[in-house]
This record gives sequence, C-alpha cells and structure tokens, in this order.
Amino acid sequence: MTVPEDRGPGRPWKAGLPVEAPPAAATAKPIRIGYARCSTAHQELASQLAALEPVCKRIFSKKISTRIKTRPELEKALKLAYDIKEAVPDQEVILTVQELKRLARNAAELMILSGQLQDPPLDGVPCRGVADQG
Repeated sequence: MTVPEDRGPGRPWKAGLPVEAPPAAATAKPIRIGYARCSTAHQELASQLAALEPVCKRIFSKKISTRIKTRPELEKALKLAYDIKEAVPDQEVILTVQELKRLARNAAELMILSGQLQDPPLDGVPCRGVADQG
C-alpha cells in the first residue's frame, strides 16, 4: 500500500476525498413462465390463463388427461427456463401456476418435479402461485 506524500510520522490524519462505491449491479426483473393445465373436457383453462396473463412473460397450457404421464407443455416450459438460465445465469426465472395441483397428479410427482427444479442450471427455480408476487 502506498503512503500519500503529505502523510508522514508525526502528522495528524486528515480525511481525504470519499471513496466512491462501485455502482450496484442492476437487478433484472424476474422472468415468470406460466403453466396452466386442466385434465377433463368439462374443466376450463380460461380462468387459469386469465390469472397468469398479467404476470407471466410466456404461458404454456394444455388440456390433458391425468392418465397421460408425459406433459409436453410442462416440458416446453421447463426447457425455456433451462435455456434462459444457461444464457443468463444471473437472471431469476420463476415457474408460475395458478395452483400447485396443476403441476402434478400426486405428491410423488411433485417431489420429482421439485428435484428437477433444483438441478443445475436451474439451481432452485422457484415455483409460485399467481398470488405469490414476492
């Protein structure tokens, strides 16, 4: 560390110019990816879509039976989240649903999905309901 020329033994300390803090990194607004699903013909997606539209950048939706194990629209939503996190690792991505029951048929499926959301590159993409704006 260099010592300023005006400093030396026996001289009192004087406050200098304040050190400027580096500008804080701009925090980007989280990207919300919506997912809506209903399982029977007499159920409707409109209320889920209406709740997701104001808060989500992109929404994936499908009427699909609970007997079908693969959910192409959920897979597309997760792929988009992976792609965003790989391209911009610091960008917060939130998978948003109207109700958690839209994600899985049972607790075991929900635990598997939760594990997928914890794996890199997602490293814990939060899954929130529409009401959870925090």
